[in-house]
Amino acid sequence: MDRRTIRTENLIKETFTNLLMIKNIKDITVTEITNMANLDRRTFYLHYKDIYDLNDKIIEEFLNKFRKVLESSKCTEMLNENPLSFIRIILNYLFENRNLCIANLSTNYNNDITEQLLHIVHDKVFDIIKKTFPKCTDAQMEMFYTFCVYGCFGIIINWISTGLLETEENIIIQIEKIVKCTAAYLENND
Repeated sequence: MDRRTIRTENLIKETFTNLLMIKNIKDITVTEITNMANLDRRTFYLHYKDIYDLNDKIIEEFLNKFRKVLESSKCTEMLNENPLSFIRIILNYLFENRNLCIANLSTNYNNDITEQLLHIVHDKVFDIIKKTFPKCTDAQMEMFYTFCVYGCFGIIINWISTGLLETEENIIIQIEKIVKCTAAYLENND
């Protein structure tokens, strides 16, 4: 793909995401996007079928990049050093993509994206729990996972939807404290 095509697609995606932060997807039009991006409507249709196709492609790209981050050797190294660094990895990725997260996880709360993100992290987090608490049953680990991940994700969504008022570092520290306290459940069952 040439640079011009990449720039055009990025401009369309950025314009759409900015609109999605303040409007529901059903209220956004191709004309609105192309006018704001100073593009011809035909240019939009060279890249996307419609608004929903654009949204699907943005989400697919977001989730694929998230998978790659979690599968990277850097991520594996961090997790081997400190299992709680997983929280930092996730928050860093969401923070780097904060406009997309604000648009999809808070304003329009896209439950499908939330479920896909949680599905992506499940195996990785479950492996961390198994290594840390080898004597616990799968049922205990699944309860711990469900409680921590959904709770952490709720904190993250609240943080995003309230405009990122706390620093990323403070959110990470607070989540780590909560997870450590919750880990006492597994330690007592170990």
